[in-house]
Amino acid sequence: MKKNPFRQIGTKIFQLVFMVPLAIGLASVSLQAQTVSVIDAFVSMETSATNPALLEGTFVVTLSDTTAITNIQVKLGTDATLTDVMSHTFVFDIQSGLPSGFTYSRIGNRVTLGIGTYTDKSTFYGEARLQSSSGSWSQPFQFITN
Repeated sequence: MKKNPFRQIGTKIFQLVFMVPLAIGLASVSLQAQTVSVIDAFVSMETSATNPALLEGTFVVTLSDTTAITNIQVKLGTDATLTDVMSHTFVFDIQSGLPSGFTYSRIGNRVTLGIGTYTDKSTFYGEARLQSSSGSWSQPFQFITN
């Protein structure tokens, strides 16, 4: 029995017309399901211009994306389990209504948070995580600095 070449062509056309867009659609669904995350974070403590006995803190957070974020939570402690230096949740892209000494600015995927003034510590343990518009929190990005 001879194979029908038109049947093979029809099968290929079906695969191109129906299966390829389905595969692309499934791929885009899985990409949309990815959560936004912190890809880098660090803290900088500089001598205060108004009081040399204090340090002015800046917490810098780099995001994988800036869509669907509602909050950025940052924590700083003198031990990996502590938040004895500071802990604050910033509303994403809101610069007003912050505690005294706190600031918020963003350029692209980089968020710079002024976190107030502190006495000198030798080592800081930091953590940053994001809350999505669905209410879920990302995995924390943790670091140690001195």
